[in-house]
Amino acid sequence: MSLASPTAETRPIRVLVLEESSFRREGVHNLLQRYASVDTACTHDVSEGLRMAARRPPDVAIVNLDADALRAIREMRQRHPGVRTIAILPTTDPGVARSLRGAGADELLYGALRAGTVVEAIFRQMRR
Repeated sequence: MSLASPTAETRPIRVLVLEESSFRREGVHNLLQRYASVDTACTHDVSEGLRMAARRPPDVAIVNLDADALRAIREMRQRHPGVRTIAILPTTDPGVARSLRGAGADELLYGALRAGTVVEAIFRQMRR
């Protein structure tokens, strides 16, 4: 899968992964490292993620933080309005989905995901 660069330059897509589980965080990082067009940074902590984004703003943020997802998305959008945000939800609860959309999530992904689903969502957000 390839994608045109996010700017006139030919730099990789910057992806910030905010993921509670070290196992999933490492898995997403390893998956995305396969793509020369993707530069990935990962953390489990919202505050650290915001510091990372201040140093090097991402193009896309993937958020999978049960307790802090709303805060992460809201603060990312406030501080970096151009960042596309993808929230991963374990449930299809419409109330949770509305809350995340209200906080600024651009896309919601549900349940146990295949690796390709995450990659496709990143590329889809970059085309918008």
